[in-house]
Amino acid sequence: MSTQEPIEKKTIYEKVAHDSVSIIGIDVITHNKDDKAVDDINGLWQRFITEGIIERIPGSISPEFVYAVYTDYEGDHEQPYRLIIGCAVDANQDAPEGMVKHTIPAATYALFRSRGEQPRSLIKTWETIWASDLKRSFTSDFEVYGPRFYEAGLHEALIYISLAQENN
Repeated sequence: MSTQEPIEKKTIYEKVAHDSVSIIGIDVITHNKDDKAVDDINGLWQRFITEGIIERIPGSISPEFVYAVYTDYEGDHEQPYRLIIGCAVDANQDAPEGMVKHTIPAATYALFRSRGEQPRSLIKTWETIWASDLKRSFTSDFEVYGPRFYEAGLHEALIYISLAQENN
């Protein structure tokens, strides 16, 4: 069961339980200071697309869904963290050379739906999350890009923010 709770007047999220998901993909360690993350994230996406990473992920369960996982936080969102872009795989699948595997833990997440012109809508949603008083656990947050992301006029990306126990 999910509930909707306001963060700001115009921003609503759903509180959802999400099962664990194993991801294999490529990664970068970055931070949000001095626009470093902008360059690193854009570079990782470029590499993911141009190198055909999605086709090289072994045992992909649903290749029509791409995950961008923010994890290994060294504190809050202003400290270094790891970004992994990849696909869901069977939990027993090993990562090939040059890729990493990460398991997003089963937990309660705040689910945001970023819709509209991308990446502008996605950036605005993250800015709202960062400015909010949402109690985050900073374990694994993730974005999901599925068929609705490519739907004309919608361009929906899902953003899951891991919640601290007191929010559950």
